[in-house]
Amino acid sequence: MKTVFIHRRSSLQLMLSCVVCCFVNGLAGCAASPNNSGSGGSGGGAPAPPSISGNWQLQATQTAGPATFTSLAGFINQQGDSSTESNFTTAALQSFVTLASTCYSSATAIPLEGSVQGTQIGLRSFSVNGQFLSINATEDATGTHMTGTYVIDGGCADGAKGTITGTEYALLTGVYSGMVAGSSPAQTLVLTLSQTAQGAGDGIFFVTGSAVFSGFSCFTKGTLTSPNGFIIGNSTSLTFTTNDINGASVVLTGTIDPAADTLTLSSVAVVGGTCQGTFGVATLTQSGS
Repeated sequence: MKTVFIHRRSSLQLMLSCVVCCFVNGLAGCAASPNNSGSGGSGGGAPAPPSISGNWQLQATQTAGPATFTSLAGFINQQGDSSTESNFTTAALQSFVTLASTCYSSATAIPLEGSVQGTQIGLRSFSVNGQFLSINATEDATGTHMTGTYVIDGGCADGAKGTITGTEYALLTGVYSGMVAGSSPAQTLVLTLSQTAQGAGDGIFFVTGSAVFSGFSCFTKGTLTSPNGFIIGNSTSLTFTTNDINGASVVLTGTIDPAADTLTLSSVAVVGGTCQGTFGVATLTQSGS
């Protein structure tokens, strides 16, 4: 699946991000309950399943209704870890739509709230173009996978439903190194990256860091600052400012595996300066993995 990100946001989008951020950080009320919510209370019993807070990608398989999205990705934030009571949970998910759908194409993010009780997850969105998305799922014993269903009521996607399979992605943090495939003389990249654990209001996670480049004629080092580096789900975009006197930037786009051990770059490109161009692809592995 090819994911396209919009790097520049309008002021309206930034305002929406701020609104969504309130929900993500647990400032909204009236949490919905999972389908099988039971009686509350605290006390002994089985330990609580791991928290599902983190960076998620939900693959969607539609089974009925108007065309909607192929996947959702972004920040899920579980408040609390009780095994017997409902834990208030919020989310900000971006939708990656099918070519045949316009129902969510203008949405910066879909804000949701609900709860996690035991292994059961129940989330319902606020109105997006008059549409309300409901997700009911079950997490596994590790808290890093979920399976379930979704349904949409209202708006142009009214009646759409299907199944979801979700995966949480580990932090893109550490030292990643590798060579641009087929380069001669060899062009290598060594990236030192740090991802925030807290997602932004539109569901993305910022990534900062530095880089050492070998085999490039215009520069040897780079710096990555927020918001020029980010990840959502398994897809990442990293734009490094280099030490090139003519202002070249290195733009890296790619994906990670769930453990964030491997960063697979589908594009290594230089923008600006005297050595601009597309240099190919690369596979970077984390030190110690």
